[in-house]
Amino acid sequence: MSSRLTPSSSPTSGGTGLGLNADTVRLLLDLDGVLVDTRPVMESAWRQVREEHNLDLPFGEYERHLGRPFADIMQQLGLADAEPIHQTYSKASTAASHLARHFDGVAEVLHAFAAADWRLGRPYQCVCRSRVQWASGGGTGEVQRRGSHLDWDSRSRMFFDSAMVAC
Repeated sequence: MSSRLTPSSSPTSGGTGLGLNADTVRLLLDLDGVLVDTRPVMESAWRQVREEHNLDLPFGEYERHLGRPFADIMQQLGLADAEPIHQTYSKASTAASHLARHFDGVAEVLHAFAAADWRLGRPYQCVCRSRVQWASGGGTGEVQRRGSHLDWDSRSRMFFDSAMVAC
């Protein structure tokens, strides 16, 4: 199923007041670093990576590349064999997921969006180990739902599912 913002001749409320079709308007918010503070989880996971792989790279070096795919971060850090590091990081992130916390005020903001009649995408509908990727429609911003997770095309990075577990 594909969802794209489309003009409407008769907007009703909330986000539809912008002239968008009420049936297709959805507010999708990223979890990691937006709704949920996962920095403690990432710090813990990176500490585990450093110990298991004998790396002398502080968390700050890893952190400044966040937002890129994991393999790209490893390349930027000069680490050739990213897969074993990624496996360690993923396991350690899951084990430390209890450290994730929602940011102050998030619940109130989400309630305000709902009260304004915005339709919210529910991240908890995504399954564990889902992949989030850029839109295959040539940067159109089109979101496609396939199975029970959101998909975009290449340049993906793992969606931080353990943050959902913690919430």
